[in-house]
Amino acid sequence: MYRGYFGLTQLPFKNTPNVHFFYEQASRKDILNALTYVIQRGDPIVKVTGEVGCGKTTLLRLLADSLDERFTLVYINSPNLTPKDLLFHIADELCLSFDADLPKFHLLKSLRHQLVSLHASGKHVVMLVDEAQAMSFDTLEEVRLLSNLETNTDKLIQIVLFGQPELDQALEKHQLRQLKDRISYNIHVPPLTQQEVQAYLNYRMRQASFKDLDFFDAKFSKLIHKLSGGLPRSINTIADQLLMAVFGSGDRKLKTKHFKNLSKENLKEARSSYLPYLISLAIVLFLFLLILTRFDQGINQLFERTVGGVVHEVNRGSSVDTMDDASHKTVAANEPAAVEHTEKLSEIKKATINEETSVADATPSMVLFIQASSSNINLELAGELAVRHEAAVQWLNGLNESSYVVQMATFDLDDYLKAKAFYTRYKMITDSLYVVLDLNSNTQKFRIKFLYVGSDSYSQLLQKINELPTPLKASQPFITPVHLLLQTVRDTEKNLENWEKS
Repeated sequence: MYRGYFGLTQLPFKNTPNVHFFYEQASRKDILNALTYVIQRGDPIVKVTGEVGCGKTTLLRLLADSLDERFTLVYINSPNLTPKDLLFHIADELCLSFDADLPKFHLLKSLRHQLVSLHASGKHVVMLVDEAQAMSFDTLEEVRLLSNLETNTDKLIQIVLFGQPELDQALEKHQLRQLKDRISYNIHVPPLTQQEVQAYLNYRMRQASFKDLDFFDAKFSKLIHKLSGGLPRSINTIADQLLMAVFGSGDRKLKTKHFKNLSKENLKEARSSYLPYLISLAIVLFLFLLILTRFDQGINQLFERTVGGVVHEVNRGSSVDTMDDASHKTVAANEPAAVEHTEKLSEIKKATINEETSVADATPSMVLFIQASSSNINLELAGELAVRHEAAVQWLNGLNESSYVVQMATFDLDDYLKAKAFYTRYKMITDSLYVVLDLNSNTQKFRIKFLYVGSDSYSQLLQKINELPTPLKASQPFITPVHLLLQTVRDTEKNLENWEKS
């Protein structure tokens, strides 16, 4: 093997969970600390989700190791159990033995008695369930019923569900709504970014006693990131094959030719990963020529649109949703700015309504607050932002709360024109992006979240990010749950109401 060739004491990229190789960056240590805290706090049910190979099982092992002798652990690594088999499995882990024909009622009674006894002795029982997305609805319902076992002050058993994103989808089903309501803490394990992949690769090499300079440079780490989607298990598989290829060729450094030795599936993905770069290059060249030929018309005319532009885009079928023809908010007649806004907003709404569109309500107070929050935002731009925000809210409300959205970036309100010009260069602002306004209650300032596309599939959104032009990927877009964005919307509405009252 290549271990001696590189002076390694261990194989650095084995895919069996090994706490020695635990990479604490990329939120992993923070997630572990959060899990430990909520378990020690006594939360009844906690959920941890992430794509296949993101490191959930390693986190499970580390969580088990981090809990002291006060905790008695129950491992469920065969999630395709029937409800009764689940109870037998828990009983076995707690050193109880029963006849297989024992009625469920008696099994539950004895199990509860054992849990009460452990609680009286100062023990806390924690059940760790791996691959929870494979559980049937009936078994998941049994999990909920187990969470009902409690004393006057404490739960007799705490449950941590580790699963793939399909677990979130299952919990959206009507028959599991009660279980979803019992989950007190939700954690998502994200894939590694391009920069984190390079750090991760070289960290594992160091942990295996590699003494030379960093073996994986930025160029090859970037390619490994594209091949793996940032998922540690895939990264390990690819890195192991590359080390074998370097060893087999008698080289000392990683070279492009070594990627030819990857499995056919990885090679196929690698070839397809170059396509976005070719498309990006073509777009950049086209836009450069377009700017040169139209320079005399002014850069601002090319990249900046006012509310009238937004209205035109809506009428011709762009992604910006339309607005209602009436706002039921009243504005004092002795406030000229408010009167001016109301008239403009009414014109915008009338212009954007057609038979096919739904109704949105951009309140005068929001537009006025946006304008007051930035010296760079005039009344027309404030109206444009309000229109886009309401369109984004409608879009988010139409998505499943357990699904995900690609968030391109977050900007200060003062940078809206710069951000708009940047995304317009890549046909994003009118064709693809949604804008959500985040009003901070402490600073009383808006921040702007640019959202791209939503899906129930995390891997599908990873592919969407990979297909973005290179300059857009350089801003490190990431995937965020829809329910968090909707909470941002609700917080903004609440903060705006408070501002109106003050």
